[in-house]
Parts: sequence; structure tokens; C-alpha cells
Amino acid sequence: MFFFLLLWNKKVSPLISGLFVGISVCLFRSLIEIYFSGIETWHFAIIHNLDAFFYYLTYGTLFSAFRIKRYLHYPLLIGVLCTCIEILASLVQIFFMQILSGMTVTVSLLVQLAPTAIIRSFFVLGILSIFTIQKAHLLEERQQKRIETMLVEISDLFVETIQLKKSMKNSEDATRGCYTLYRNLVDTEIPQNIEFAQTALKLAGEVHEIKKDNQRIYAGLSKIISNKSITDYMNVEDLVVAIQKTNQKYARLIGKKVEIEVDCQGEHPSYHTYTVFSILNNLVSNAVEAIVDNEKIFISITRCNDDVEFKISDSGPGISVKIRHAIFEHGFTTKYDMSGRPSTGMGLSYVKEVTESLGGTITLLNDASSLLTCFLVRLPINTLTKRG
Repeated sequence: MFFFLLLWNKKVSPLISGLFVGISVCLFRSLIEIYFSGIETWHFAIIHNLDAFFYYLTYGTLFSAFRIKRYLHYPLLIGVLCTCIEILASLVQIFFMQILSGMTVTVSLLVQLAPTAIIRSFFVLGILSIFTIQKAHLLEERQQKRIETMLVEISDLFVETIQLKKSMKNSEDATRGCYTLYRNLVDTEIPQNIEFAQTALKLAGEVHEIKKDNQRIYAGLSKIISNKSITDYMNVEDLVVAIQKTNQKYARLIGKKVEIEVDCQGEHPSYHTYTVFSILNNLVSNAVEAIVDNEKIFISITRCNDDVEFKISDSGPGISVKIRHAIFEHGFTTKYDMSGRPSTGMGLSYVKEVTESLGGTITLLNDASSLLTCFLVRLPINTLTKRG
């Protein structure tokens, strides 16, 4: 236990610990001996057990002198060194046992020192390794949960930056249109048109201010995204696992039981984290919201030469033929909250915009035989990789 605590607690001083543990063990054994053996004097009991004090003091001193804690990443070396420390400390204890109590040291006792030291030292290292592995496993789980949470947050921010970038372009087009209208009205030299021209110029200035405000917001959001400690490019399998876990939690949150299956085929490079996560997460979360309960969602990723196909299918109620033509339009939605308010209807339109901006396509597949709602996103791989 003393060896284990010295390795486990990196801040404790081995020398001071050896001193205090030696005193404590000596007093405890003396108390037990007085109580059970009927020894009448403390002096005799302490002398009889003083060898234990020198054992722990020697052990702590040698542990500190060898600087064992420097070799925590080399367990085999620690095992060898601490076996030597154990043997030396035991020899010191035997030496004082001879002096203090007149004990006779036999050859068999000395022969037992080495195997006993080996067993004790490596047994403790094994126990410590179990605790260390468990600790690392817990840290890995926490890190994974942190990454999943950050991915969702950054994905949401990434969606907003796309919409904001589109708004900036619209503002720029509106400013240019208002200014062109102003120039045309001024050139007519008609008094009534001059008044309209001033209004157009004022509108151009106001829209231009909106554009500059959007630029500042865009810069701030971009900085927040870039400062997050998640790599810009990730293995697609890890990304999909994060999407799978996130949306299973989301399903439980809204009271649904959903099974999400993943199938990844072909060799894939690392893809841009936020782009792929945003596209797939939007489609999968839409599927979670659309299905009733105890349904399945299928995520399929396939490499097709220079393209990658993401297929999101679900066994929900499906999409009516009457509204299929409108599902990618801005503001279109069939989802309402408990108070009857519609959702924003931005999910599919956003996915379509991002997909097309990357030179890809998104298609709602008509598969009446399988009774699945299936969205197929096809993207050029070079737009999702560092080369893009």
C-alpha cells in the first residue's frame, strides 16, 4: 500500500512519507502487541517493533534518491528499481532486528527477499496499471463527450456563417441595385425622380451599413470557430459516430426511441469537419424529428471515384408527393412546435446551398419498394479535403 500511494500521489514527498508511515506502523504494532501479548511497557514494545520504522524510512529515502517518479512511463524499469529498493529496505530492517531484538538471520530468510520483493513490486504495478487504464478510459470518454458537444455547437455556428455570408452577398447586390437606381433617376433630371433618387441613395447607404454589420458579425463567428480546439479535418468514421451519438441523445430528449445504423464503404481521406458534420447532422436530425418512434435511420457513406456519396434514409412516414417539389425552398416546413408555431424551414435549404456551393448535388430518392425516405448527397472529394 505504501508503494502504491507513493506512485499514485505525485505531490507527496517519499522521504517525509517514509518517516511518518514508519512512525505510525511502529506505534500501531506496539499497541497491538501490548494489547494482545500482555507486554507491560511501551519502551519494550517500541524497541521490539522499531525495525519497521527503519524499513519504511529506508524505502522512502531510496525511492526519493532514485527519483522513481521520473520513470512513471517506464513501468518495467520502476519494477526493477523498486524490487532493488525493497530488498535493500528489507536488509536494513533485518539488520536492526538483529541489533534490537537479537533475532538470528537464516539463509532461507535472505533467499526469500528477492522473490518476495519481485512479487510485491510487480503486483503493485499491475494494480496501478489497472487504475491508470481506467482513469485514461474515463478521460477519453469525457473528451469524446466534449468533442461531440463542441461539434454540435460549431456546426450550428457554421450554419449561421453560411447564412450570414449569403446575407452579405444579398446586401451587396441590394446596395448595388439601389445605387444603380439612384444614378438612373438622377440622369433623368425630372424633379419628381430626383426625390426618388435621394430615397434610393439613402436605402443604398442603409443596406451598405447592414452589410458592414454582417461582416463584423461574420468575422466574430469565424474567429470563434477557428479558436475551438477541434481539428478542421477528421476521419469520416469518427465524424459519423459523433453524429450517431448526438442524434440518439436528441431522440431520447424528445421522447423517441431511434436506432441509427452506419455503413461506410471505400477508403476516405480526412474530410472538412464542420462542412460534413453540418450537412449530415441537419439531415439526420430532420429524420429524427420526422419519424414517429421505434424507427431506424440509416447513414451510408460510399466513395465513388472522385466523389463521395452520403445517403441518409429513415423508415418514417415519408414525404408526400405533393410537397416534394418544395422541400428545398427557404422557409418551407411541415414541422410545428407544441404551440403551433412553425420551424424556420432552413435545414434542407441550407444543406442544398452548401452542397451546391461545393459543386455537389442533393436528391430526394423515390424508393417506393423499400418504403424509406432517402436523401442522397453527392460531393466532389477535393472540395472537402485540404487540397480543396
